[in-house]
Amino acid sequence: MEPHSQSLAISAFRVARVTILLSFVAAAILSALLVGERLIFETTYRNASDTVRQAQSLSYIIILADEQLTMSANMAAATGNQHWVDRYNSSIPVIDAAIKDVMALAPPEDAARFNRDTKISNDRLVEIERAAFAAVSRHRLNAAQKILHSRNYANYKTKLAAGTRAFLNNLIRDRQLQVDGTRRRGQWTLAILIVVGLLGFAFLWGASGRRLIASRDWHRRAEARLHFMAHNDELTQLPNRKSFEEDLESLLRDRSTTSMVAVAMLDIDNFKDVNDLLGHPCGDELLRSLAARLQAELPEGSILARFGGDEFAIVLPTNSEHAAGSYFSGLNKVCATPFDLNGHHITSSISIGVAFWPGHAATPTELLRLADISLYEGKATGRNRTFLFDPMLEDERLERQQMEAQLQEALNREELVVHYQPIFSAGQDIVGLEALLRWPHPTRGDVSPKDFIPIAEQSGLILPIGEWVMRRVFEDSHRWPELEVAVNISPLQLRDPSFYSTVRRLLSETDAKAHQIYLEITEGFLLQNDVRTQNLLSGLHDLGFHISIDDYGTGYSSLGYLMSFPFDKMKIDQSFVQGIEKSTQTADIVRLIVALGKTLGLVIVAEGVETQGQHDFLAAVGCHQMQGFLLAKPLPSSAVQALVSKGINIACRAA
Repeated sequence: MEPHSQSLAISAFRVARVTILLSFVAAAILSALLVGERLIFETTYRNASDTVRQAQSLSYIIILADEQLTMSANMAAATGNQHWVDRYNSSIPVIDAAIKDVMALAPPEDAARFNRDTKISNDRLVEIERAAFAAVSRHRLNAAQKILHSRNYANYKTKLAAGTRAFLNNLIRDRQLQVDGTRRRGQWTLAILIVVGLLGFAFLWGASGRRLIASRDWHRRAEARLHFMAHNDELTQLPNRKSFEEDLESLLRDRSTTSMVAVAMLDIDNFKDVNDLLGHPCGDELLRSLAARLQAELPEGSILARFGGDEFAIVLPTNSEHAAGSYFSGLNKVCATPFDLNGHHITSSISIGVAFWPGHAATPTELLRLADISLYEGKATGRNRTFLFDPMLEDERLERQQMEAQLQEALNREELVVHYQPIFSAGQDIVGLEALLRWPHPTRGDVSPKDFIPIAEQSGLILPIGEWVMRRVFEDSHRWPELEVAVNISPLQLRDPSFYSTVRRLLSETDAKAHQIYLEITEGFLLQNDVRTQNLLSGLHDLGFHISIDDYGTGYSSLGYLMSFPFDKMKIDQSFVQGIEKSTQTADIVRLIVALGKTLGLVIVAEGVETQGQHDFLAAVGCHQMQGFLLAKPLPSSAVQALVSKGINIACRAA
């Protein structure tokens, strides 16, 4: 080879070697920049998502705390009770802290806008509510209510809600713009690198092109995911509350599409039991399965959303309330088919509350509120049903709230009283007393336990009321050491983890004799035949208490339940006793219950004995004890003392 040719060859080899080296360096730089750009975008996207979630949570806290403040202020104005003022004061730090945290999330200009639109509105609301409290403290309840129903107060509440929603939407938009900006910068960087790579190292395109396409697709998926997260529920993939309300508002604006719209709220009956017994993964699977069933039954043009927890919502364009009611009742049947949850076959049910546009309300917020009221009214009357809104529910809800507040006041002022109904042996001797709670209301008169006990159980007041009754009964038992004294225990008390320790404390503080006391539990509580139930009843029995099963025959307890628990006494429900003279079948059932109780070694008590014929039949079949109006009505403790002191026979008592 000639020297010139050699020099060309060497030069070409040198250029090729440098080109290859530069290609590797360029490829390394390009790869590093690609990785860096993707990491920057992922970090920006993750931070934006975290900020949106935190802002949503704080906004919900502000709205919820504002509603709690409003409710406390209105209840204080309605009742004059200091309890609601204290409850109001305890909620102020919550909303102040939430507003402070929200302002810390936003840029200075957004924080200033939020401070102007929301915090100032909140401060004005607090000032107005404080003015109402000042009127309450001067016992000017009408003036306080007038302040809270003023247009100025309503305007500031609207501004607070609107400001909070505007802030959340602005923050989501800002974070979206931030992600978009990062994406655009990354795309410009990639574009420049691509041009440089194409001009200098065309042969690298094949290797790097695939990475560029993958990065672009990931960016698009990330943007779509961010939008999806803002409008959909992650677990079920259904629209969330924000998306649902937007779609509902749009539907109501376009009135040409339908003459009537049904808005339904629904949730799963006893969903907490699924989580507690099978774990949260099974609970999540139940939510996904239910969402799939509801989606399959959804008519065209309808909307299904999940609001959170076990709460779902449906928008159904319809022509009549009857047609909508039939559709939702069909959903009850569809959801009655057992669910397969990771190998567990669970039979569940749903409760549905429905309100209608335009008949019941004109705005999405009001429709959802009325549907929610209907839902909980349906659950209170039996669950697994569809309940259509009735305007009377609003009055009933207000009545329940007023009665709950008055019941709390009665408990605080010790206006509740305990009466005692004597229990007689078949030989006509007084052998015991049953404690019965009474509420002599200053304006309502004597309120029936059937009216106020359910309210106490729904509100949780049954726990302090139950403790108060037990204390009174334990104290009164010293007056009649020769008699048994029975006290009814609510299922909610028995489910309270502190019930056993509460009973022990009351026993110690009152120095009562446990062997004198009968704790009466309802038959339905026996369905919870678990280790905790057995341990609780056995522990109470070990303390010396007698355990009595109340209203036997009205529940679902089996013979196995009766043999599993340490019962001493069985009380036949008065519905059977009152049917003795009307039905031979009922008489035979009572005869069998008495025989069953005797076989198990239990003392048998008949409740609601009102006629001599009932008394004679029960005595003939071997019933040990009886109580009812034929023998004696419930009496104040002073009257019981006089009755016991006289020791009169049954003929005198019947008179």
